[in-house]
Amino acid sequence: NYDVDGIHLDYIRYPFQSNSNIMGFNKSSLEQFERDTGYRITEINQNTINAWNAWKENKINTFVRDISISLRKIKPDITISAAVFGKNANYRKSTIQQNWELWANNGWVDMLNPMIYAMNKDSLQSNLAYFNEPINKKVLVYPGIALKNIDIPEVAEQMNTITNHGLLGYSIFAVAFLNNEKLDFLKDSNTLLPSKNKLFEASLLLNEYNLYITSFLDNSSEIDQNQYSNLSFLINESSSLISQLNSQNPDIKTIK
Repeated sequence: NYDVDGIHLDYIRYPFQSNSNIMGFNKSSLEQFERDTGYRITEINQNTINAWNAWKENKINTFVRDISISLRKIKPDITISAAVFGKNANYRKSTIQQNWELWANNGWVDMLNPMIYAMNKDSLQSNLAYFNEPINKKVLVYPGIALKNIDIPEVAEQMNTITNHGLLGYSIFAVAFLNNEKLDFLKDSNTLLPSKNKLFEASLLLNEYNLYITSFLDNSSEIDQNQYSNLSFLINESSSLISQLNSQNPDIKTIK
C-alpha cells in the first residue's frame, strides 16, 4: 500500500550475555546448533562458548544478508539501516553477537545508527572512534543522541562533535523525550527534519554532500592533484545549485 523508502533493523542482535549468563540455550536452538555444526555441547567451557557465539553471530549475519537480498529484489534503491552498538568488535561479538562491519563491507546495509547515547562529549568521542577504519565510509553513519538525560547545551555539543568528526549527521532518540524547548532548538539548527518543502530538503542534502567531500579532502593523504581538483569542482557546482534552490524559496533559511 505504500512506496516504502527504507527499512530499519532494530534490536538486530542477541541479548547481552556473559560467561555466567549465556543467552539462547533453549532446546530448539541447541538442536539446530548441533545439526549445523555437528558439535554437541556436553559441558560449558570457553571452547563451547566460542563455538556457540560464532554460530549465533552467523545466524544474525545470515538474516541481515537474506533481508537485504530479498528487499533489493523488490526495490533495488531501498535504503536499509540498522541500529548498532558503538563498541569494539571483540566485545560485541562475545556479548551480543553483532558484526555490523561485515554488513557494511558486504553492502547489506546502507546506513548505521550507532546507539551511543553518551552523557558527555568525551564518552561520545571514544565511541565514534570505532566507526572510522572498519567500514571506510562504505555506509552512512548517523550516531544516536539520547535526549532523556542531557540538556540543550549538551545536545548542541554532541551535534557539533559528531559533525566535526566528519560524519554527516545524527539520530535523535527519542520522541518521548522531545520537549518543546528541545524541539525548538532542533528546528533552529541545521537538523534535517521531515518537510514537505522538497527544495528545502534538497538544499540540506546538497549541503551535507559538500560537508562530506570537504571532510574527505581535509583528511585524505592519498589523493592526487587531479582528484582534488575534480572534487573541488563538485563542491563549487553543488554550492551554486544550493544558491539557486534557495533563491527559488525566499521563505526558507539560507544554507551556508
